[in-house]
Amino acid sequence: MTLRIEALTRGSLDEAREVLRNACPWDRAAVVAEEKLFDPGASGASGEALAAYEGGAMVGVASTSGGWLRLLAVCPTRRRRGVGTALLQACEHQISAHAGSIAAMAQPGNYLSPGIDERNLETIAWLEKRGFVRTGSSCNLLVPLDDNPVLTSESFEKWQEKLSVLGYEV
Repeated sequence: MTLRIEALTRGSLDEAREVLRNACPWDRAAVVAEEKLFDPGASGASGEALAAYEGGAMVGVASTSGGWLRLLAVCPTRRRRGVGTALLQACEHQISAHAGSIAAMAQPGNYLSPGIDERNLETIAWLEKRGFVRTGSSCNLLVPLDDNPVLTSESFEKWQEKLSVLGYEV
């Protein structure tokens, strides 16, 4: 089957979310799909989203922002067929217009999935094979809530309700 890489549009967001749900078992990429695929990064650089298609089926997605590879995911059933490599090459082309090097997945402001989950050994090995180098270490995001002037009792209750619907515990 012929592989096709093209710009991803917001009209295909639901299909991209499904790819992310299947491809990213250790993070909540599908929840933040619209932001990671289309919104500007923390640096203000616009997001450029791509989709990979085999026939009429979307089999992978990727997004860059400035010098960052924000997201790259391939359906597990379509891996080891060159889909990820083709998406990475297209992303490298996009990034070369903005930066001399690429940083993967840990763009500042990427708090829900700040990098690659350490359990995702297949992806880590795949990126290392392509010259990427591990940096930093794993940690959980802790935010002090006691005596935080931004967080009132009323806003805490409102946010707690919204976040619990998404599966977060505060």
